[in-house]
Amino acid sequence: DLAEHAHERLSSIPGLDVLERPELSIVTFRVRAGDDASRALVREINATRSVFCSSTILDGRVTLRACILAVRTRRRHVDRLVDAVRNAVAEVSARPV
Repeated sequence: DLAEHAHERLSSIPGLDVLERPELSIVTFRVRAGDDASRALVREINATRSVFCSSTILDGRVTLRACILAVRTRRRHVDRLVDAVRNAVAEVSARPV
């Protein structure tokens, strides 16, 4: 399952909290550093224009969502998402607070 694959791979990224295992196709995660960092993360990811994440508020915290629905989505596309998130976390973490 692609959402499960995304969950497992995202869980290996330092500084990222990946929330509950996906029941269907949505994987939720956020930056441990807080809401400002999570807002910056979604902007950084979407600026790549190769993948797209949305955000919402869960339990009062900014949370990113990756939704894997398209029937043509393959593991390589999910891996591209994970790579974009990993790079964006590194970029956001390197910025001064």
